[in-house]
Amino acid sequence: MSDLARLILDNSPEMLLLVDPDSLKIVMANAPVAQTLGYTPEQLQGLAITEIESDLQDVFYQEDIRAGRS
Repeated sequence: MSDLARLILDNSPEMLLLVDPDSLKIVMANAPVAQTLGYTPEQLQGLAITEIESDLQDVFYQEDIRAGRS
C-alpha cells in the first residue's frame, strides 16, 4: 500500500479494515477501528475478521467472499 493510501486510511473518520479475501485475515486497520475495539492497528493485523466480527450475517458474508461469491 502506498504512503498516500495509508495516509488516507489513517485519517478517515470511518472505521476501515482491509481484509484478505482468501484467508479472511486483517491486512490493515485504521485508527478509528483500533480505538473502537481497544486494540492497536498492529494487534489487529493478522487476526481473522471472524475473531472480531460476531454478527452472524457478517460471518456468512465473509465466508461467501472467501468462497469467491460476492
